[in-house]
Amino acid sequence: MKGSVTDLAQERWGVTLGGEFPARFAEPGWSHEGTVDRRCPACGGELHALRRPYESQGRTYQYTALVCPVCPTAFTLSDLGVQRYDQLTEAVPLAACPDGPGVTVTAIVRVPAQPGPGVRASRPRGRAAAVDV
Repeated sequence: MKGSVTDLAQERWGVTLGGEFPARFAEPGWSHEGTVDRRCPACGGELHALRRPYESQGRTYQYTALVCPVCPTAFTLSDLGVQRYDQLTEAVPLAACPDGPGVTVTAIVRVPAQPGPGVRASRPRGRAAAVDV
């Protein structure tokens, strides 16, 4: 299914987009690419990528519109603080690893005759019960 961003939003999700967006979003030729790993900056809803090819200096590129059917509104890549579509689809890096070896340990001390964290007092204790320190 191809059409304008506003047409696709109406056909696919039954919504009329609100807010202001670039004039190219009203042009035909857009198609649904799927969801992206970002949430809507306005409501936290799931964002869907719509893309449209265009040519510049003999090369083919893709415009990107990001639609939230919940709000409903459409965003550009720059609205989300990115410059390229692949920045929305690539894996998010994990936190930095420590420079040196080591293990972070959180000690839990159980007071005798008291249930451990997350254990109901009425729960029978077996061999897998918490160890007294």
